[in-house]
Amino acid sequence: VRAPGENARMNDALTIRPIAPADRGPWERLWAGYNAFYEREGPTALAPAITQATWERFFDPAEPVFALVAEHRDNQLYSQARQGLEEVLKIDSSNMQARRMLAEIDQTEQESIKVREEKQRLFQSAVTSYQSGEISTALSKLERVLELNREGPKSITPDLDAQCQGLYNQVRSERDAARNAYSEGRKQLLDGNVSRALEICDEYLERHPNDPMFQALKFEA
Repeated sequence: VRAPGENARMNDALTIRPIAPADRGPWERLWAGYNAFYEREGPTALAPAITQATWERFFDPAEPVFALVAEHRDNQLYSQARQGLEEVLKIDSSNMQARRMLAEIDQTEQESIKVREEKQRLFQSAVTSYQSGEISTALSKLERVLELNREGPKSITPDLDAQCQGLYNQVRSERDAARNAYSEGRKQLLDGNVSRALEICDEYLERHPNDPMFQALKFEA
């Protein structure tokens, strides 16, 4: 536990710092929950003067009481968030709000791990499909990864997300080009330009030999 006079410590998006006067509102909500647990509310509530005195003790260097503020859970730095709550429980093992938050962090972390593993699986499967010439299948899997990004909180896999977005843009561009090529090939076939239609099919199948759409068009030609 850090002494109240020490400077704030920064680690990426993590901030652990001594409590400040601006934290009065959030502290009072925690203080109210703490007192409610011990049934000190309503007719048995502590006098406002006690609350005021308790708050002032955090800023009195002669007092052996201080508080820390840890800002990290929303940044998904779970180990740091867990460490901060464990420090609270060392001071007050009966703090039910800290225990509830600890359980929530454990659950949220497990959910994040599942999402990360699912995204990795989908991305690798999309790469395999793309390399096999299955453009539509690859695009579908990449779209699912992007959907998971939209559904979730702040990205937990920025590098993977960037790779996925880049491959998605590439595959979608190739898909659009394939559709245009197919439309042109079919137009040439309908106009009686069979040799040109076959040429378009061969050009595409050279790059994607397993594409069923162009295989069918070539067979028809």
